[in-house]
Amino acid sequence: MISLSCYSKAECYYSAYELKVEIEGNDKLINYYARMGACNFDLDSLKSQDYLLTVLSESTLQNSISLYADRLTYAYCTGSETSCLENQKDTIFKLFSKITLSKSEIKSIRVVECKRVSAMMHISNELEISDAEWLNNKTIEAIRFGFDLCDNQIFIHERNEEVNKILANIKKLKLKLNELKEPGLLSDEERKYYNQMQSLVRRIGAQEKVIVVTECTD
Repeated sequence: MISLSCYSKAECYYSAYELKVEIEGNDKLINYYARMGACNFDLDSLKSQDYLLTVLSESTLQNSISLYADRLTYAYCTGSETSCLENQKDTIFKLFSKITLSKSEIKSIRVVECKRVSAMMHISNELEISDAEWLNNKTIEAIRFGFDLCDNQIFIHERNEEVNKILANIKKLKLKLNELKEPGLLSDEERKYYNQMQSLVRRIGAQEKVIVVTECTD
């Protein structure tokens, strides 16, 4: 059954669609995944096999389509909340294992799930598909802050000494940036602190059992 959330209208530049695609080939059904920019995807043609084979084609290989074999799904509470009701959570995805399939081997293709998401939002730290084992564990701390046209949400699922140290530095720097923040161009001092914050975000994202969700605007 196709999720009807896909049919909501929004400015296409700021939206994308996460697709779960069922493909029949070699006498078996296999699920794959794709992400399409809303400006390049026609929802009215969602049920057309010919359209799906065209829109998923590799730009340089028109006889093949490009998909992903694996996908992580992360459901989280927004803001700095560590717990909330299931219907209050946002969901974000990360795709893995890009593959190319020959169209000649595909007997049928259909979209079984379609969800509209923000095109500007992504999980910005590196993950492995094996991280699915702990993604649903309880969040023990969450922090949210914005800088340099980006909103960052950090979710800690396991503490250690290094995580605590980096988090403390992030919180201190967040206070400094809030004190300095003024409309208009960045001052040299603000730019220095922004560069420090970028470094801290990269360091916290490199720790185990940490998720960094980032959303940037133009």
